Amino acid sequence: MISITLITVGTLKESWLKESVAEFKKRLSLSCKLTITELEEVKAGDDVEKIRTQESQKIIKAIPKDAYVIVLDETGKSLSSQGFSEFIGTRIDEGKHLVYIIGGSYGLTGDVLLRAHMTLSMSKMTFTHQMVRLFLLEQLYRAFQILGGGKYHK
Repeated sequence: MISITLITVGTLKESWLKESVAEFKKRLSLSCKLTITELEEVKAGDDVEKIRTQESQKIIKAIPKDAYVIVLDETGKSLSSQGFSEFIGTRIDEGKHLVYIIGGSYGLTGDVLLRAHMTLSMSKMTFTHQMVRLFLLEQLYRAFQILGGGKYHK
C-alpha cells in the first residue's frame, strides 16, 4: 500500500472542513497509508518574508527522506482527474512515498520549490490553504477510484 504524507502549515479551524477531511481520510484508508503533518503557523507580525522563510524551513525539515515531493502552487502543472490518477498509478508502480506540500497563507520560498520533484496546481484560482487540503484529499480519493475502475469519476 502506498504511503502518502500531506505536510501543511496551520490547522483546520472550521468544523465542516474538519468533518470533510476526516471523511476523505476514512475513504482513503482503504487505498493508502495517509499521514497529515500540521506545522504551526509562524507569527511574525507583518514580516511576510520572515513568515515564509521560517514556515518553509519547517516544511523542509518535515519531509521524509527518499520521498517523492509534490508542492502545490498556483504556478504548477495542471492535471485532469484522469491525468492525476495516472500520475498516482506511476508512483505506485515505482514504489514511491508521496509527499504533498501545502504552504501557509504567504506561500513558500524557492528552497521548498527546489526540493520538489513536481509542482502541481489545483487551479488558476486562489483558494485558502485549508480548502486546498480538502480538494487534494478529494482528488486523491478520486484518483484511487479511477485506478480501481470505480464509478466515482463519472
